[in-house]
Amino acid sequence: MVVSTSSSASSGVNRRAIWDDINAEQKYEAWEVYGLSKIAAYQFRDELHERLSQTAQPSKIKVLTTHPGLTATPLFDASQGILATVFRSVRGVFMMQPAQGALSTLRAVLDDQIPNGSFLGPGGRTGMRGNPKVVKDYNQKLAHDAELRAKMWAYCDASTGAVWT
Repeated sequence: MVVSTSSSASSGVNRRAIWDDINAEQKYEAWEVYGLSKIAAYQFRDELHERLSQTAQPSKIKVLTTHPGLTATPLFDASQGILATVFRSVRGVFMMQPAQGALSTLRAVLDDQIPNGSFLGPGGRTGMRGNPKVVKDYNQKLAHDAELRAKMWAYCDASTGAVWT
């Protein structure tokens, strides 16, 4: 089983050009780069799922993506800006505790009824809190773009030297 963790922060990525500057060397926008890393998790899941389905024993490995929801972690402790300040101020009121945020990943690992290629996240009204359920991906327009997925996979191959054969 392969589980990659993502979040809804991918909704902050609205331009395809970021894939041409994937290391943010020309333009660095913190939330956009963070969002790109989340979309990359979806793209990795989908490409790996597709490649595994073409192997001799495709059902042996399940590939899932999870979202921990709005979880009270130290992520925003050193962050600057108004959004970081807002998140720090509502941490104890609106955010889930880390143990509850881990439930999506735990369910992905333990529940063998989850369909291969699924995305699990909080089942609450906003998708930021609640018990985990299978949900639709965030930012489907970019996360499911085959051309961008191919760019991401090629970048991973080049960066790691772990070329899929």
